[in-house]
Amino acid sequence: MDPCASCSCPPSPASIPWGDGVSLGILNKPIGLYSTAIGVGAFVSTYLGLFLARRLSGALGSKVEMLAGAVLIALGIKMLSI
Repeated sequence: MDPCASCSCPPSPASIPWGDGVSLGILNKPIGLYSTAIGVGAFVSTYLGLFLARRLSGALGSKVEMLAGAVLIALGIKMLSI
């Protein structure tokens, strides 16, 4: 029997699933469900990005590459400013 089952003790560090974030483990959320949702979202957005890049690069050529580079630079600047 777990001595902390009836109290509000935080989980031990060994039981926290670090890959999905500390907050999910601390809040006792279903990690499998959240991991699946994150994985599906990443897959769909990656596939959509590849699909759109293929379609737009054929239609607009190097202008799309310049736009993509500008977006990546803007994201990098934004992440450094946080």
